[in-house]
Amino acid sequence: MLKIKQSAIRKGIINFLNNQQKAIDGLAGYEDRVRLSKMLWQNKKKSNARKSVFKGIEKELQKIAVGSNSYCNYCEANIGSNIEHIYPRGLYPSKTFDWDNFLWACNQCNGRHKVAQFQIFQSPQSSQVINLVKDYSFTPPLNDDAVFINPRYDNPMDYLKLNLETAVFEIIADDVHSREYIRSDYTLSILKLNLRKGLLHDRKMAIEKYKKLFISYLSANYSSSFSALHHCIGQMNYTVGNLSFEEEKMKFCLFIKNEILTGNHLTVWKEMQKQSYENSFFNDLFSKHPPALKW
Repeated sequence: MLKIKQSAIRKGIINFLNNQQKAIDGLAGYEDRVRLSKMLWQNKKKSNARKSVFKGIEKELQKIAVGSNSYCNYCEANIGSNIEHIYPRGLYPSKTFDWDNFLWACNQCNGRHKVAQFQIFQSPQSSQVINLVKDYSFTPPLNDDAVFINPRYDNPMDYLKLNLETAVFEIIADDVHSREYIRSDYTLSILKLNLRKGLLHDRKMAIEKYKKLFISYLSANYSSSFSALHHCIGQMNYTVGNLSFEEEKMKFCLFIKNEILTGNHLTVWKEMQKQSYENSFFNDLFSKHPPALKW
């Protein structure tokens, strides 16, 4: 998981969301707000005008999702397909139409794993956890101090470290009683990021893919002839044009860089950068082209 980059969103979309939220927030009772939240969300695409607005919202979320195929911001493996409420709207009606509470997610992460599960801390300095359950008692949560790592505000890489040998996410905090450890453990358990065999396999494949891509980039960048450059291109899906050697080399290097930055499991690449300072293999790679540390 990565922190989601911020982006400008059209004023018309924000105005629409704000107007919908005002209708909910204007009701006095929590139960009434929950019920209206549900109704408005279920009818969010009822008219052509509303469909158009939400199509725009989905496009904006896809822009800040992982990779060129708009992968799920949670698992980074499946292509996202729907709007996820980080704070469940059935518990937090005040965040139903909050742009900062939206995230692009896949059906598996959103509909099978996270669903409406949510925990909060009892108080700002406490590590005591309250498990929220969406029920019919309509009791408002004590606060919005989420246990779940929120990638719109939190940097998941401050909490979780990807082991680049096993492809398993490890908790950075040592103290099992600390808020940091509890948040990390809860997020991993809810999304099952280490328990889904498909994810582990895909991350292992991604680790090898990013290694090979960057090594190809370095080889191409240091090549001094067309024959050496063609050897780097190898079996890659890249078409050589009618360009000079230097132009072709630059074009191919940009192609490789784009392949890296638009792929799935981008956390793998970010961890390669981060861990280059402690891992001799990656340190050696990035020392050959330091600018890649800022890609």
